[in-house]
Amino acid sequence: STGGVWMALTYGFGGMRDYGGVLRFDPRLPDGWGRLVFPLRFRERSLRVTIATGRIELLLEAGEELDVEVRGEKVRLRLGQSEDRETPSMWVDPSLQPPRTPAAVA
Repeated sequence: STGGVWMALTYGFGGMRDYGGVLRFDPRLPDGWGRLVFPLRFRERSLRVTIATGRIELLLEAGEELDVEVRGEKVRLRLGQSEDRETPSMWVDPSLQPPRTPAAVA
């Protein structure tokens, strides 16, 4: 059950997805939460992700450079360098939305 909680936090509130080998984030914290911090191991790299209201900070702690996306914007992570991005609350990356099914015709 611990894995399920971790997935709910990272995939849900962190908006984390891995599409085609590209790590993507579209974070949304619930009202009243100050921040969410989680470690992540992805393709032999270690990252620390910090999400606060309106911001995301990504830190590559170990491994080679890594390209990720934050709300559709490409971000290159370099070892030991923190990348801080604004995440306005109303933006939604269309690629993270489930596909729409056509309405049934009567």
